[in-house]
Amino acid sequence: MAGADGLVSKKRGRPSNRRYSEDFRNLVLDLVREHYVDFGPTLAAEKLIECHRIAVSKETLRQWMMEASIWVSRRERKKRVFQPRGGTVRNSVRWAMMMKRRESSHGYRERTSGPAPGWT
Repeated sequence: MAGADGLVSKKRGRPSNRRYSEDFRNLVLDLVREHYVDFGPTLAAEKLIECHRIAVSKETLRQWMMEASIWVSRRERKKRVFQPRGGTVRNSVRWAMMMKRRESSHGYRERTSGPAPGWT
């Protein structure tokens, strides 16, 4: 093979030789469902080592838990929707009252716009 075809690995698209068996994966997921369903993948991996003496990396466990719909990443969790605040009547009334106070004739702006007493 010559050119770009010769650079592509022949293992591409095939499962890894270092892959865990399907029975082991199912065992780990059953333990997680039974004991650690509320845990994230990092803590669940630590508990599997501590209590069951099963060593699985947190990243592998995270991928398995996501595939089995046991855990959802923060990015994929539904975002909370808040009420928009820009065009509400209450805010427009507040704005109008604030502008009215600024333009009132009580002399506040005149007293504060000049230099401080004793500086002239």
